[in-house]
Amino acid sequence: MTETIGNPSDRRLFHREIREERLLARIPGVAGDPARFIRCRTIDVSAEGLQLLSEEPLPTNLTVELWVNLSDSPGKFLLHCRVVWTHMQDGHFLSGVILFQDSNIDDWDDWRALFAD
Repeated sequence: MTETIGNPSDRRLFHREIREERLLARIPGVAGDPARFIRCRTIDVSAEGLQLLSEEPLPTNLTVELWVNLSDSPGKFLLHCRVVWTHMQDGHFLSGVILFQDSNIDDWDDWRALFAD
């Protein structure tokens, strides 16, 4: 089930839907270290961003690949994002990410069409 949420003082341009979905965040390797994956789930989603819950922190100001599996859509969405904030809550990490298009190698257009107002 999805629910639209919003707040008049919120500066977001797109409505958010409360929606729990599974995804993998690919964290790029640094200084020769291999990339690593962090399992996450969504708290809410919009055309341009997501709020995520994870067992490990997502590094802020880092570009991350997300592989999102929507329960009501076939296949996975490859999305690129920048982690804007991360903080701990109740023993888990909450993160806010902003999506962006990375050339034509991701599913940015399909995602935006799915969640646009």
